[in-house]
Amino acid sequence: MARTGVTQNQVNRAADALLQAGERPTIERIRAALGTGSQSTLMRLLDSWWSEVGQRLSAQEAKLALPGAPASVIDAASALWTTAVQQAQSLADATLASAKAELAIQTQAQAEREAEIRGALTQAQEAAADAQKAQVQAETRLMDIERLTTQQAAQLADLQRQRDHLLGERNMAVQRLTAASEQLTAQASAAFADRQALEAQQHAHEERWAKDIDRVRQDALKLQARLTRVEHDASAAAREAITQQEALRAAVRTAEREQVAATTRLAARDSELGRLHEQLALIAHTKAIQSNRERKPKPSTTATKKRARAG
Repeated sequence: MARTGVTQNQVNRAADALLQAGERPTIERIRAALGTGSQSTLMRLLDSWWSEVGQRLSAQEAKLALPGAPASVIDAASALWTTAVQQAQSLADATLASAKAELAIQTQAQAEREAEIRGALTQAQEAAADAQKAQVQAETRLMDIERLTTQQAAQLADLQRQRDHLLGERNMAVQRLTAASEQLTAQASAAFADRQALEAQQHAHEERWAKDIDRVRQDALKLQARLTRVEHDASAAAREAITQQEALRAAVRTAEREQVAATTRLAARDSELGRLHEQLALIAHTKAIQSNRERKPKPSTTATKKRARAG
């Protein structure tokens, strides 16, 4: 996957953060903040950031009037502006003083080097080779001094741009402060309304809970009374059941005794019935024999005579 290069927005945010922390944005600090970026790319993007600081400051200064803002907001913005300007001025003065001191040291060093060069030129007249070499060294040192002077001028320009950026940051802080104040006011109003609504809701819940608790208490008393009645009825029913059970047991014992007696009587009756059946059978048999005898025809006189003659 191709690696994405450093963008202008990343450099702008890093430089703004460094400036807000009171540090001068440099290539090394930008690279340390981003963790990447070549020196040439960071230098180009940082120069673009410096070129836009003045424009952002001008745009922010146009919004400084704060039309229609409350006096407390204007006072706070003015105090913030004064603090920001003082901090920016202090930072610029300190940097400028440091640059002037370094420039003075370098100027003195340059004077000393020029004296050395003149001595070297005097000696160069005696020795052409040494003089030529000393001249080359002097020219090189002069070029270094010129580069150093150019760098000092660039540093002074950087300080001016830093001051402009701080002014822009102050204006942005004023805007953020105003927006934050309005937002806090709106949030306070909303919180107050929410609190009133919650209190009303809680009061309604408490009343409903009190009614529910009272109703539950009444139901509990009714249930307790019903339970007492049920327990009393159950005790009475249990006693009655015990009485009935004992009566049933007595009735069962009586029925068992009566059943035994009935069984004995039934056995006696069965025996008597058996005897009676035998008698009836005997009587019926006797009657049948008699009936058969009565139905048998008597022999006639003629037949008797015939049997007699035959004999």
